[in-house]
Amino acid sequence: MIAADERLSGKLAAFYRDHGDKLYPSIAALSVLLFFPVTAAATALWWLFG
Repeated sequence: MIAADERLSGKLAAFYRDHGDKLYPSIAALSVLLFFPVTAAATALWWLFG
């Protein structure tokens, strides 16, 4: 809705231009966040079937 509003779309574009690189997580953060659930799932499967 903000992008469709003529008054706010310019501010949104300026925000993305200034801060767009900070809006997405880094590869390091994603790998750390995915490490724990994958490790937990692998441990649970090893415990269940091992």
